[in-house]
Amino acid sequence: MKYLTYIRPTQEFERLVLELYGSSASSLGLHCTLLRFDMDNHNESGLIKCLSGVMTDMFSISLSEFDIFDKESFVVKISFNDNLHSLHKQIVERVRAYNGYTAEFDQMLEKHCLGNYLDSYHPHITFSRGKNNPDTFSFEKEMFIDKFYLARKENCAWEEVSCFKLCRK
Repeated sequence: MKYLTYIRPTQEFERLVLELYGSSASSLGLHCTLLRFDMDNHNESGLIKCLSGVMTDMFSISLSEFDIFDKESFVVKISFNDNLHSLHKQIVERVRAYNGYTAEFDQMLEKHCLGNYLDSYHPHITFSRGKNNPDTFSFEKEMFIDKFYLARKENCAWEEVSCFKLCRK
């Protein structure tokens, strides 16, 4: 089963993108992937419990610039952020531990992350796919993040499984 952990942009940002482009590039709506991984879903409740232990303060992210990702995805980049990278790293380490630190799981992570899964994380929000780049637009530059999500892919569509609140500072 395919799983995805992610954060979401603000409703205002998502509303702006939907008004301009009509739909999202994903069945989850606009999001920033933290980690995508494959895992047997026999103990999904254990995975949820494992991810509930992530301890990161709420934080803000800064959106920086438009870019092309994977040749056909138009994205807005997220500036480097210690808290976002800490959240990503904690999720990677918790999921790895939950899966028993297997070489097979590490190879899958490297495949999905295109290299070292801790060093090659380049956060972004994809809002359009296709060969033609859409027009750029002005948008809010800061977004407050107070939770992250877990989804699973079923029948070719992503379905939210759980939401995890971040700590208050």
